[in-house]
Amino acid sequence: MITAHRLRTRPRRIGLLAPFAELPGEYVDVIAEASEPAIAWQVVTESPDSHEIPDLRSMGSDESLMTGAERLKRWRPDIVMWACTSGSFVLGRAGASHQAALLESSSGVPASSTSLAFAEALGWLGCTTVSLLSPYPEAATQAFLAFLHECGIRVADATHLDHSGARSSELLDAQTVRSAISGFRTDCPVLLPDTAVWGFAILKELEGETHELLVANQVTLWQAFRMLGLSTRSSCFGLLTGRG
Repeated sequence: MITAHRLRTRPRRIGLLAPFAELPGEYVDVIAEASEPAIAWQVVTESPDSHEIPDLRSMGSDESLMTGAERLKRWRPDIVMWACTSGSFVLGRAGASHQAALLESSSGVPASSTSLAFAEALGWLGCTTVSLLSPYPEAATQAFLAFLHECGIRVADATHLDHSGARSSELLDAQTVRSAISGFRTDCPVLLPDTAVWGFAILKELEGETHELLVANQVTLWQAFRMLGLSTRSSCFGLLTGRG
């Protein structure tokens, strides 16, 4: 017999869709610190290791997302996150919203994406001006700038690192970030997109330094926790600790 207590303590299930390869293992560490039991499962969608615009559009296509959502559905997640920045912003704000609605329809549970999570996070912070450190090539960087503009966000400083795909972005480290943003203004957060980046590790290493960061994995899990009603009072969330 299943008791009411056992029903209450069932771990919350975070379904993650990731393109090309598995997400950084730091996701598991942060979820382990949740205020209530929570677990995650990833479905890796078929896509090339590429940040070129045509490949990003294919990555975020309805067919690719619906296939991934069907695979996640068997696990019975409580929410679904399209844990990909470039594959969501490349279609603009309306396209990102369409993706979330499609995932909700396909999976039967609330859904969002990393790009939408960036927008939500900036809204909660009351922030309308940011700087951008983009791991992407120029064309993808311009697409993210256009997405931010649609969301009412002004970008004061921006540079891109020209990483061709996720394997390249995965190697990004704190020292490279520190050097790249050294000339940025310090009165607004620096956005670091791309869920292939080990962003929580970079946040921890640069904590207390001149620039404050919002990174892709941070906003993705912050949004997931909010959607599940979990506390965001973990120091892992940096600027977003306790928000939402």
